[in-house]
Amino acid sequence: TVTMDQLKSLTQPILLLYGAQSPTLPTASALQEIWPHSQCIRIDPGGHFFPLSRPQLFAKHVRNFLTVESLL
Repeated sequence: TVTMDQLKSLTQPILLLYGAQSPTLPTASALQEIWPHSQCIRIDPGGHFFPLSRPQLFAKHVRNFLTVESLL
């Protein structure tokens, strides 16, 4: 089990990708409070399984995040 203190201790760049219609979207807001340094992208239209329904868009955002973070 991961504790809240363990989550709060993460300082590396974090990408949060959520479908704008995902039922787990409230989790994104909670994680942004824990990780103010995170980048949150909401895919619209997109549900919980948007990585499966829109894999190219998912890959694009992950690739952009990794490219930008590797330059820092």
